[in-house]
Amino acid sequence: MFNKIVLLITAGIFALSLTSCSNSPSPVGVQMLKGDLIKVNQVDSYADSLAQRTSFFQRTIPLGDASTLLIGKSHNVESSVLMKFLIIMSDSINSAILHDSVTVKSAWITMSRIYTFGDSLAPFDFTVHKVNSAWTASGFDADSLPGLSYDAADLSSNRIISDTLTTFTFDNAAAAEWLKESADTTLAGSDGIYFKPAQNSQKVIGYQALSLTSSVATQLSVVIEKTGSYTDTLAFFPAQDISVVKGTLPQL
Repeated sequence: MFNKIVLLITAGIFALSLTSCSNSPSPVGVQMLKGDLIKVNQVDSYADSLAQRTSFFQRTIPLGDASTLLIGKSHNVESSVLMKFLIIMSDSINSAILHDSVTVKSAWITMSRIYTFGDSLAPFDFTVHKVNSAWTASGFDADSLPGLSYDAADLSSNRIISDTLTTFTFDNAAAAEWLKESADTTLAGSDGIYFKPAQNSQKVIGYQALSLTSSVATQLSVVIEKTGSYTDTLAFFPAQDISVVKGTLPQL
């Protein structure tokens, strides 16, 4: 009988502990209610006076490994191209060049178009210049461009720009100089050419960069003639090429 009374009293105390409520909750209860005591304020940038600031950060990236060469201007972007050709000829042609018995009759460059940025119907043009300072595709970027030395004379003419190809006549004297430098190992090698977008350009065209698939890479063709012997057409492909892209900060 005594055990039953104790059990009933214990159960009653436990029930009261579950149903009773204190005006001063324990620390545990305060922590449980803490989320309900948070005050939420709404900030409206249109109604409230808030200082706002926008920052831009520019990162210069060498593009020597890119698969596309970009030339032109569009929006706040301007891009130019540097290119060197690999000039390798047979021993017989090298000998004829060293004996000044070979004449360059014509030369032209063909580029495969694969990309357009901007209005496709917008004007586009460029000039080509002899480079007079050393550069490498792995180390040249937009920050290097102010130090680039090149001739003012345009080595290109008769530019034909279609949806798939761009071709232009290349200066005969410049092509002959490259052949001479390749044949005569005592001469310094060429530093290549610089493609500079014309002032009236309003779009950027992308061309196939240096590729293992030579059929779509840029090609230099040179027609040579050895007096009283033969006429031959030589084909050369780039050894190095790189796009140099620069731009101004957007105006907000």
